[in-house]
Amino acid sequence: MVPFVDIHTHRREVLPGVVSLYSLRMGVECCRGLTGPFWAGVHPWDCGSADRETLDRLGLIGAAGIGEIGLDRVRGRLDEQYPWFEAQLSLAARRGLPVALHVVRASEEAIAAVRASEVEPSRVMVHGFAGGVGLLMRYLDEGFVVSAGWRSLASARSREALAAVPSGRLLAETDGVGDIREVYAAVAEVRRCGVEELKESIYDTYTRFFRL
Repeated sequence: MVPFVDIHTHRREVLPGVVSLYSLRMGVECCRGLTGPFWAGVHPWDCGSADRETLDRLGLIGAAGIGEIGLDRVRGRLDEQYPWFEAQLSLAARRGLPVALHVVRASEEAIAAVRASEVEPSRVMVHGFAGGVGLLMRYLDEGFVVSAGWRSLASARSREALAAVPSGRLLAETDGVGDIREVYAAVAEVRRCGVEELKESIYDTYTRFFRL
């Protein structure tokens, strides 16, 4: 049976029938005890306390992808976040790893930074997408995939956008809150499809995104 995929979580428990990718905040927590594939990166909130050693460790711990990384205009300073974002995009490109983006009110800046890097656009995921159809199309036009979670379901305009995501460009997450099965049920309702159909589609997107 095809498993559920929680593409981005901050809980470490292993659940039956669920592939969960933990998101490790480098410089804040350690990877000891992690099982299965995981993300790792210097979160934009943590850029002020990160150092070169943090980046060096990121390249050595065996993460399946680099993230969550990006730009957050609401929390922190973009001029402080940019160098870390660019350095981690460069690392992802060199290692051939996918990227999970954290973007808050800085979508154009984030898109420009990805364009300037050598990261393959099809291996960029916008974590916790929230916004209207216009923002969704900007990301899709770049070749990115988007991940739906509770934030994606919180407003009418985000739900409208979620319904418009093409099959093959959508993943799902809890971000560490609630049960991924509940996320799938809510997303399936918005997209007017069955949960099993959604599971098949998301699992296929997950395997292609990570080249499994």
